[in-house]
Amino acid sequence: MTSRNWWGWIILFTAVGVGVFSVFAATPKNSDSLDSLSLAAKNIYYCDTNSKYQTMDLYHPKESNRTITPVIIYIHGGGWNSGSKQNNFLRTYGPLFIKEGVSVAAIDYRLSPEDRFPDQNNDITCALRYLAHHAIELRIDIQKSLYVGESAGAELATFAALNPPDINSPYPAPLGVIDFYGVTDFSKIISGAHPDLNARKYLGANYTQRAAPASPITYIKNSSPPFLIFHGTADNIVPASQSKLLHERLTEVGVSSQLVLIRGAHHGFAGYESSKKDYEVIQQNMKAFIQRVLF
Repeated sequence: MTSRNWWGWIILFTAVGVGVFSVFAATPKNSDSLDSLSLAAKNIYYCDTNSKYQTMDLYHPKESNRTITPVIIYIHGGGWNSGSKQNNFLRTYGPLFIKEGVSVAAIDYRLSPEDRFPDQNNDITCALRYLAHHAIELRIDIQKSLYVGESAGAELATFAALNPPDINSPYPAPLGVIDFYGVTDFSKIISGAHPDLNARKYLGANYTQRAAPASPITYIKNSSPPFLIFHGTADNIVPASQSKLLHERLTEVGVSSQLVLIRGAHHGFAGYESSKKDYEVIQQNMKAFIQRVLF
């Protein structure tokens, strides 16, 4: 073996060793990227399995690496059958969350049609339990948590928030929810001339009977946490009426809810695809909400 090859192996083993023994590892890209602003622990198994779908990434603000921080729990979209915790939405808004002094736990979960309701919901519960059990070593304040989700992830986040754990639960209810264009009432989208086939697959063969127990709107009560809801008026996947209904039901029982409709936006916008004005509106509203509910 040549000396050049020896040096290659030495460099490789050194790099692997650093990765193994570092709890958090920063991967610098540009100065405002999520990785450059945070210390990250990737692909943490949260549910005592070896399933790649039951993993999370945790990002901790570099400036707060010795302190306990509030935590945003982010759940990705993808029609319950696709998607990943590493996506455009997190790349877009993850830096905003970190700059607000908040850690971010991004969760993957099992997907349909192999797994159906309530498997995905149970995965979120398992992840929440993990975060609560390991809060001290992860340097997060689980008592100050905020759920953020988009599309299918917004449904899962809203469902978890509106079904608060009982007094003996190992994890607390969130202090707030940011919902991007999520489903809230399955009964209104699984029937008719153009049913949501992804929703049917998620609910399973008995989708009609499962619509109510799977719908977040079923569990609204006056003790529910405050909501910030975003939806595009041109969304042809999840109609804006789903967010309007959630907003109306929350306010009817006295829960704080803010609905921000993005005119002309379609489904799946992260924000930057919209006009500069709309993108700024999204950011400003999220910053204000985070500061109000977490600090």
